[in-house]
Amino acid sequence: MKPLITVNHKIHINAFVFQALFSAMFVAFAFFLDDIIDETIDERVSGSSKKYIKASLHFCVTFLLTFALLYTFKWIFGWGDAFLA
Repeated sequence: MKPLITVNHKIHINAFVFQALFSAMFVAFAFFLDDIIDETIDERVSGSSKKYIKASLHFCVTFLLTFALLYTFKWIFGWGDAFLA
């Protein structure tokens, strides 16, 4: 698969910039979704199963978000072969 934007992967500063960009996007979106999940679960669920539901949802959201971001970066920049291998 050919990336939309060609980036020279041999220059180390590119790797640091892309890692910082990926990390910042992931953490910001994860915190945003964390607030939404917490508010929704707190309103709708009561009892001892609340923490297990929250943990399950956080796991699923984190997995899907990471997967989607990695494929987006792979498709746009051709970056992320190590994670997808």
